[in-house]
Amino acid sequence: SDRIMPEIDTKLADYGARVLGGRRGAEIRIHAAVQAIEPGRVHLPDETIEAETIVLAAGIVPNPVVAGLPVDKDKRGHIVVEGTMRCKSHPEVWALGDCALIPAPDGKPYPNLAQHALREAKVLARNIHGVLNGRPPRPFVYDTLGMMGSLGHSRAFGQLLNLRVHGVLAWFVRRTYYLLQMPGWSRRLRIMIDWTFASLFRPDIVKISLDSETILLLREAAAGAAPENQRGDDTSGSAEPLRLA
Repeated sequence: SDRIMPEIDTKLADYGARVLGGRRGAEIRIHAAVQAIEPGRVHLPDETIEAETIVLAAGIVPNPVVAGLPVDKDKRGHIVVEGTMRCKSHPEVWALGDCALIPAPDGKPYPNLAQHALREAKVLARNIHGVLNGRPPRPFVYDTLGMMGSLGHSRAFGQLLNLRVHGVLAWFVRRTYYLLQMPGWSRRLRIMIDWTFASLFRPDIVKISLDSETILLLREAAAGAAPENQRGDDTSGSAEPLRLA
């Protein structure tokens, strides 16, 4: 991609890149596909990056159970459904959320967002109940309210319908929205108090001392998670990079 966060407005994506690359000290690379990952290294087409801690955030993928279902899927593994969320190839199968490719009225798929999944569930439940009682299912129709993202330390961005916001205002709007999604005012109040103290004081830094036995167990667990041990077919003891499609 030519920029980060291609799913949002270009100006907001540029703002996010400035915050992450400037104030946060992140090094952003575009047009850089990861070819392989192995312990301590990330392989790109033209270089290898040394890293002690590697966090892979490759996007949303369907539930692994979906891969074994004999139904029509798109190239990313989502079940292809009609607007009613009924599977085209198997009418007895219904799918929603991250597992499904649900078409909007304009033919484009709905994004895999929580705001859609929550509303898809209600429509899907009504459709199944209706079909069992002889009524035709209705298509899912929903206008996206917008998208929001956090950049940390009182910075965020948001695209709410046709309105673009960023900075402290977006951070406040985002927190308010998620606060209102919490069940019960007692829980909301506790969260508000916690957030208030977190904004007024520095976070506590706690050093956890591990004994030698615990350290040994952690090292054994890390070794067991290495790619060669996950495959179960390599007895040479050498580390083979994890290849990404």
